[in-house]
Amino acid sequence: LYARIPLRESSSPTTLVELLSQARTRTAAGSGSGFALHIHMDISHIIPASANTMLFELLLVGLLRDPSSCRMYHRAKADVFRLEIPNSPGNKTARALRFCSLLPTTILDVTADVLDLTRPVFTDAPLCTQIA
Repeated sequence: LYARIPLRESSSPTTLVELLSQARTRTAAGSGSGFALHIHMDISHIIPASANTMLFELLLVGLLRDPSSCRMYHRAKADVFRLEIPNSPGNKTARALRFCSLLPTTILDVTADVLDLTRPVFTDAPLCTQIA
């Protein structure tokens, strides 16, 4: 089950614990127990000062705690986290996330020749879930 979690300049342990808990609750309602959650951490080009600490606690320690309310999010062993780090001039964002050097990494290089700029035609408007 998939969930997208944004990591923005305004993100804090409070917001991440809330978003992760909501994702777990939403997906648990539809699938029962014993499921793996696939979390896409959508990291913006401007990250909070605490980003390395939050990611370390969540991904290596397995527990992210909100210091203001003492709420916690416990990462399940079966959960999968994918961190999307955006391009930035001089790779400043990637270099600022020093914690990521400890993780397995796949670099996707997107160039102009691999982009498909054709506008899709949807067959089931207004839902727009089926492409012709």
